[in-house]
Amino acid sequence: MPDIQELLDRPVDAKNGIDAIFVSNLDMGFLLESSKTENGRDPDLIKTLRGPDGGGGDAFAETGVFQSLQRRMDAFGRATGHGNLELSILQFGEIGQEYYKGILVLYVYRLPSMSIAIGFVNTRHDGDNLAITALRARKNIEQIWKLVEEKYK
Repeated sequence: MPDIQELLDRPVDAKNGIDAIFVSNLDMGFLLESSKTENGRDPDLIKTLRGPDGGGGDAFAETGVFQSLQRRMDAFGRATGHGNLELSILQFGEIGQEYYKGILVLYVYRLPSMSIAIGFVNTRHDGDNLAITALRARKNIEQIWKLVEEKYK
């Protein structure tokens, strides 16, 4: 069975819609794991997310907002009977433009000790779209979650 690092790097190395993957502790805002490969389409994105010491850069520091999103969407789910937040898809770009610049597919999981976010980041390239990014994330999430759950439970 591959290790976590291999599972975080392999989809990025494939250069087909996923440009970085990260795992974070939502409760503390810590970067736990991330892609490290330099063989993907956007190695600078990985460096930006990881930061100079590998513990999370300025861009990653902004992901702390997902803890609030999780709490509020879980409350919405309880009130509507839909359950907890499982998945968010965020598309980035400029208002009024016909194309996007990036996508983040974010899965949220709960362990007894913490909430975990697993994010799949896309920086738009020719042929990319929301469906491809979401499909590639879905294709990889189960294996990644299985190893993350085992390591951090």
